[in-house]
Amino acid sequence: MNLGVLLQEQGQFTDARTLFDAVVLGRTESLGASNPQTLDALMNRATLLAQCGEKELAKQQLETVVEAYSAQLGPCHEDTLMAKFNMGIVMRELGQMEQATPVFASIATELAEKFGGDHPRGTAGAQLCCLNLQGGDRRAPCHEVVRLHNQPHSVLRLLLHVPQSSA
Repeated sequence: MNLGVLLQEQGQFTDARTLFDAVVLGRTESLGASNPQTLDALMNRATLLAQCGEKELAKQQLETVVEAYSAQLGPCHEDTLMAKFNMGIVMRELGQMEQATPVFASIATELAEKFGGDHPRGTAGAQLCCLNLQGGDRRAPCHEVVRLHNQPHSVLRLLLHVPQSSA
């Protein structure tokens, strides 16, 4: 599968797709559809599909991966969060901000819960989610994360520049 990622990075999308398809099929047959290694391959293929413009199909596959990872590994596991993040990006690229906003908001909240409100990994992850909600505009406020999840984590208030009283 590393070869598929390398081919994707080199812009050889047809070859990467062929390889990812073969890996997903092989892992599904040998390990089962819900095996984490199969899900990893499915997520890699979905990111390639999104990059090639097949965003709806990519979103469907990422939804499958998120659901399976959440059930097996839990909602705060790094694989689950990465799949959710990729899904949120695809939703944003499809112009589905009403769907993407709660995805990014839940990731920020789960990171803060997992690492603690002031841990650098939680802070960086929450910031990345907010930047995606803002379309990369670092100056735009990201109040939506706090509004949707209303968590008391100080990192979210500090990061999002939300006063204590509005959270």
